[in-house]
Parts: sequence; C-alpha cells; structure tokens
Amino acid sequence: MKPDEHYAGRASLLSRDTTLLILVALGTVLIHLLTGSRYGFHRDELQTLDDARHMAWGFVTYPPVTPFFARLSLELFETSLTGFRIFAFLAEAAGAARNSWPPPQPFPSAWRAGP
Repeated sequence: MKPDEHYAGRASLLSRDTTLLILVALGTVLIHLLTGSRYGFHRDELQTLDDARHMAWGFVTYPPVTPFFARLSLELFETSLTGFRIFAFLAEAAGAARNSWPPPQPFPSAWRAGP
C-alpha cells in the first residue's frame, strides 16, 4: 500500500467520525427540543429569569454569565420555555461532542493490569 492511499483512507475515516459526531450532537438537540417543553418553568429557572431582568456583576448562586444567557434568550424569544432552554440544549450538545472527540484510544500495554 502506498503512503498516499493510507492517508486517503484515514481522511475518509475522520470525515465519517466527524459526521457521526455531528449527528449525535444534533440528535441530542432534537430530543431536547421535542421533550424539553413538556413541563413548565422550574423554580431555579424562574429565579434566573428574574435575575436576567435585573442584571448585576455577580449573584450568590451563579456567575453573571448565567443571567446573561437568560437575558439574551428573553430578548430573542421573550418568555418562551423552549427559547429559554435553547442555550442549555446547545451547551449539552457541545459537551457531548467534546467528550466524544477524539475517539478513545486503548491503554498502552504497560498500563494494563494482569500478565
């Protein structure tokens, strides 16, 4: 096998892995979008919405970025439940994608237990 053929096969493998990774991330967002509005606002979400209306540099329970995203969702989607949770859906998809890439590698034989 020529070196060029080896790298061509590897590039297609990476593109398949990346495509699968993107599909998994989009699948998680789709599942959240379909099921995320079945229940109303939780108590913590109502507090975050209230803090988003009265922005400050810090809160006791969380850093100022949390109400910033809540304020952004208020400006974009008003008080829509799905709109309020969209940033959480996207963050979960990014976390799933980040934790899935690069693909896990087997442990070196020196790290394995046993003979």
